[in-house]
Amino acid sequence: MTVYVEYAFLENFFLDGTLLYLALKASRLPIKWRKIAVSATVGGVFAVIFPLLFLPELVALFLKTCVAFLLCFLAVPCLKKRKFLQTVACFFAFSFAFGGALTALNASGAYLLLGFCVLFFLGARFVKAVYQKRAVENFVYDCEIVYKQKRLRLFGFYDSGNFASYKGNGVHFLSPEIAFELFEGEWLDTRGEEIAVTTLAGEKKMRIFQGDLQIKDGQKTIRLKGAYFALSANMLSRGYPLLLHSRALEENGETTKKKR
Repeated sequence: MTVYVEYAFLENFFLDGTLLYLALKASRLPIKWRKIAVSATVGGVFAVIFPLLFLPELVALFLKTCVAFLLCFLAVPCLKKRKFLQTVACFFAFSFAFGGALTALNASGAYLLLGFCVLFFLGARFVKAVYQKRAVENFVYDCEIVYKQKRLRLFGFYDSGNFASYKGNGVHFLSPEIAFELFEGEWLDTRGEEIAVTTLAGEKKMRIFQGDLQIKDGQKTIRLKGAYFALSANMLSRGYPLLLHSRALEENGETTKKKR
């Protein structure tokens, strides 16, 4: 079988460049294309020379690992230990995933180039989706609502756009199923207090309930006595049963720190 050196170099150049790009994106590091090109060139040269060395299996594995560290070292724009190790870990993870995928495809020539493009696109989308999910999760808090004799634990989403207020206090919105569970038939009582909310459909009135709210924020717990709650049918599409007010995390309530 004839092996063309230039093809072997280019294949590994594009593969290492793709993996380094994705590893840097996953590590939230700036992309320096010049550094990636230099690193990918080293990877391509190594891929051409390595088959000629005829090394024992363990020695070959050790050498490949060292070269992977070297490629990441050449590609990262800074040498912060944590970020560098994170980049190396991501490089190995993408190498196992994408290297296995390309091997399974057993593609060559134009199909191999197309495979690189597809993996590059899917990898970038995957990294973006992971960080979007993490960004959303950063605004999700473990909460507990106490209303009369009922106590309910649920996840609350911190909504920075929720400015609804009643008597100078923030209003937190509950999904219909949670409101029914807490307040049962009380929400139908029109004699209770109401809040006027302006929506795209115009102004509408919502029944207001008052209870205690507890929010766990890292090492501290925020307890809001007499917090206001309202039912919102729009919560069905939000994915979370509780929308916290934009001032919910301000220390205007009783705050306690978790003991270590």
